[in-house]
Amino acid sequence: MITAIDSSFLKECIGQSVEDISWPCTVVEIANDLKCGEGPAWLNDHGLWIFSDIPANRMLAYDARNGLRSFREPSEFSNGNFARKDGGFLTCEHLTRRLTRTLRTGSIEVVCDQYESKRLNSPNDVIEDSLGNVWFTDPTYGIISDEEGKKADPEQARNRVYSVDRWTGDVTAQIDALSMPNGLCLSPDERHLFVGDSGAEQGPELGYDPDGPRSVYKYALTQSGDIKGQGREFCRVAEGVPDGVRCDQEGNLWVATGAGIECFDGNGNSIGVIATPDTATNLCFGGENNQSLLLTTTKSAYLIGSQ
Repeated sequence: MITAIDSSFLKECIGQSVEDISWPCTVVEIANDLKCGEGPAWLNDHGLWIFSDIPANRMLAYDARNGLRSFREPSEFSNGNFARKDGGFLTCEHLTRRLTRTLRTGSIEVVCDQYESKRLNSPNDVIEDSLGNVWFTDPTYGIISDEEGKKADPEQARNRVYSVDRWTGDVTAQIDALSMPNGLCLSPDERHLFVGDSGAEQGPELGYDPDGPRSVYKYALTQSGDIKGQGREFCRVAEGVPDGVRCDQEGNLWVATGAGIECFDGNGNSIGVIATPDTATNLCFGGENNQSLLLTTTKSAYLIGSQ
């Protein structure tokens, strides 16, 4: 479910480090022993934050009353998660190379595990629009080593962005021009799709190439919800690669990068950074009154809220 968030509480923290913020936000480090945090999501009906710890093959949950606890273990090396408006959530699974839907009952359904009769690479991040159509990215991070899944040869010829029709379940390859499509989100009016290309980071064997792809691209959508024309480079991150991305109600784009949370205005101009001690991996707005943000990094998870 896409919800436009007022991020004014967070913008006041730009220029600070997440470790030093004391006003106007509160910061709680809810986890500090992660192998690689990812996929934060707010389950509103349950009053619960969930997120993945990919190499540890687990999902964790947090709320203020009960603290941090195991949520799903093993998790099939889960990566991105996204809360649905019916109380369930979507999960990208590296090990099984599939996208799943967890129902309110706890039952798990497969949304997509193949395209044109060939297995997906390793679904990475996922969103659902207001009509219930699903979008997800499918780079090869989960099959290029055993660190975040299981090493295997890709069956797909390209790393793509796919959509899944709410009514028919039909899978459409929407974007295939990016090296490593990663985090994605919709604009508040759902007329544009933002997708990060983290192709400068090719995994543990090849490592990081600072001259490689590390930009966020913006794509126009048709009224029927398909990609319209070619996308354009929206912004290039200052450090590392773009991972998780989220838009606020003003159209600002918040991007998890090697620097922390980089913020860009509606024209792609940098507003500033909230620094993190290690690489930021993903972020999600939520909490009571949508006045909080859960930020995951390679080692920790931070809950940032307005005072």
